[in-house]
Amino acid sequence: MLSPKMVVEASGITMNGQTDTLPQKDVQIGEIPRFDSITRTNTVAAATYSYNNGWRAHAQASLTYYAGPHNLKLGWQMYQTRSVGGGWSVYTPEGYGLRAVFRNGVPDSVNTYNTPTRSVERSRDHGVYLQDTWRPINKVTLNLGIRFQTGHGWIDTPLCQEATPFIAGQCFDHPQGVPLWKNWVPRASAIYDVFGNGRTAVKVSANRYLIPLGVTVIGRLDPISLQNDTRSWTDRNRDLIPQLDELGPSTGFNLGTTNRYVDHLRQPIVNELSTEFQQQLPAQVVVSAGYYYRGHRDMIGSTNVAVPRESYTPITVTEVVSGRRVTVYNQDPATLGKFDVVWSNQPEQDRNFHGVDLTIRKSMAHRWMVMGSASWGKSDIDIAGTVDLNNPNFTFRRGPESNERPFFMKVSSACQAPLGVTVAANFQHYLGLPETTTVQVTSATVRLTQVNQTLVVDPVGTIRQPDVSLLDLNFQRPFTLGKMRLDPRIDIFNLLNSSGITSYVAQLGPSYGRAIEVIGGRLIKFGVNFNF
Repeated sequence: MLSPKMVVEASGITMNGQTDTLPQKDVQIGEIPRFDSITRTNTVAAATYSYNNGWRAHAQASLTYYAGPHNLKLGWQMYQTRSVGGGWSVYTPEGYGLRAVFRNGVPDSVNTYNTPTRSVERSRDHGVYLQDTWRPINKVTLNLGIRFQTGHGWIDTPLCQEATPFIAGQCFDHPQGVPLWKNWVPRASAIYDVFGNGRTAVKVSANRYLIPLGVTVIGRLDPISLQNDTRSWTDRNRDLIPQLDELGPSTGFNLGTTNRYVDHLRQPIVNELSTEFQQQLPAQVVVSAGYYYRGHRDMIGSTNVAVPRESYTPITVTEVVSGRRVTVYNQDPATLGKFDVVWSNQPEQDRNFHGVDLTIRKSMAHRWMVMGSASWGKSDIDIAGTVDLNNPNFTFRRGPESNERPFFMKVSSACQAPLGVTVAANFQHYLGLPETTTVQVTSATVRLTQVNQTLVVDPVGTIRQPDVSLLDLNFQRPFTLGKMRLDPRIDIFNLLNSSGITSYVAQLGPSYGRAIEVIGGRLIKFGVNFNF
């Protein structure tokens, strides 16, 4: 504290994490990873394994000045990240990568990888901001702010791709054309105390945020990032083991050397608008209703200009596994393995979300409390993400987010029962997640230049997973023994024993609907906390 009206604050934090994925003990060097595209199962080994180290540092400082109706704050923030990543495979002792792909046990194709790889990607962001909390009149409080931020990324050298049977060896200089962003972003909100008694309030806000991308932007230009291709496989000797002379031409490796950013690329932003009405009622009850909008703009998408949209030829076929009639677009053989991927701000990548929330909250009084909320939301995004905008095989691109729940309700309550027992309950109900229904067109249906092609066959959300209702209970009774306090507790999770599937195979075929993840069954947990 510099004075009664001026305060200086500063802080910093650093974090380091290691998230390697390593082979299980029974996986041996020289074994060939296998994947069945019909049963959706991986066997023998993973296609690649990885070593990943992530480091992050955050430092900030601010100066706050209290000046009558104004509370001014000037601040600085810095974020820096480092991502050490790479991959290798058990296919050979050198770490070269190959995965055999089967179609219900029948050889279909292979994926080859540019392993072994290792690179160090870094990013740094600086931001300075000025904000003011101002009460121009007694009933109105304004929060106004402006922020200036810069951001860029780089990759440590040397950058060398090792020569393998699948890709040529080469060393690279620092990537060129890395965006250096400089942005101004405003933020504003207002609170209106309708009657001046603090019981009825209207809140509105309009804010803009920069989407933090970390090492994603520089990673697209990494010339040795982990990548794979697809090659047809003709198992001539029927030994179910891919031989190099049984493989077709490569679909190519889309490495950082084949990616480039347009000049004057803009950093993606989020525009947020909200309005909320809040009312305090008798018995310490507060209710509120709010509307929220989020719009992602200046999103970055990719276009492979080396393979124009008109170079694809439509073919209508019946996919043999599902029996579904589909149109697949075959790539011109003359463009096989060609990449010139331009990354630019694409309106097609815009995202929108509209939501309404209703809440009620009663604080603990007269030995009980309750909190409840009901939310309705609708999102609209490009479900294919940053996939090539020139590729017509990616149909039904607009739809809801994969984790969208159009309705979500939650109620939590607690009461102090006789004999010092506290009982708490938590109930939630939500609509199921949207399904992205697909088929995979392989050589069993039609031979394609790109070997295999996955197609979305219906608008996302045409089918949804089952709705879910969950009820959890908790019982506690503290005891005091001298200077020791014991808190025994009983927790009952999923009392209704709901068995909703949270993830399942959505590719049409014999494995369609097979559960991948389910909600845990009813569970009773006993525990005791000791305090002394």
